[in-house]
Parts: sequence; C-alpha cells; structure tokens
Amino acid sequence: MSGNAGESKSVSLLSSLNAQAPVLQVQQNIPIERYYRSASLLLRQVDEYRASQDTSTYYVFLLRYMQLVLQTIPEHAGFGGGRAAAYRGLRQEAGRLMSELERAKGELEGMRVSVERSERRERREQREQRE
Repeated sequence: MSGNAGESKSVSLLSSLNAQAPVLQVQQNIPIERYYRSASLLLRQVDEYRASQDTSTYYVFLLRYMQLVLQTIPEHAGFGGGRAAAYRGLRQEAGRLMSELERAKGELEGMRVSVERSERRERREQREQRE
C-alpha cells in the first residue's frame, strides 16, 4: 500500500507543476508577434532556471515554452507566412529541449522516490526504537 501512496504523491507533484503551465487558448486579437516574443522570453527564463538548478521551476518553464510553441502559436490566424523562418527556429529549439523536459520530469520523479525512501526509513527506525 505504501507504494501506491508514494506513487500518488509523485503524481500529485507532477500534476501540480503541470497545472502551472496550462495550454493557452489563442486570442486572435493579440498579434502573433507577441506570442513569438513570449516564446523568446520563456526561453530566456528556461536558461536562467537551468543555471539555478531549480528543477521544479525549470520544468514548469520548459513545459510552458513547449506548449506555447507546439500548441498555441500554430492555432493563431497569423501563423505562417512571413514568420515561417522564426517559427522553424522556435520549433527546432523545442525539439532540442524535449529531452531536457523528459530529464527534468525524471529528476522530479526521482526526488519524490528519494524523499519517500527517507520517510519509510525514518518510520522503520522509529518503530524499531519503540520495540
């Protein structure tokens, strides 16, 4: 039963982080250039959080970038045309970052497992002391 509880804790951590990066609905009245600028700013923040080794925040900003580039921007009426080269660059960057996103997700899952093992060890030691 403790395995299931640990699994749900891990899932809830990732669920909580995923909730911080919702897929944005396209607002056609906002110029597509703003979406491209947002993608560039997110990429800068990804670099900052990568350097700070804050895995949780790094994961959230990676996810936000990926969703903006791969899901939101292509839905905009202004997508394509003269901005195709700019989008290709963002998409190539997203492809490069996909492995980093998966690695960060794995680290977060691993951190949860490590914490759970420590908690189980502490409970076992407490039981042994009482006996």
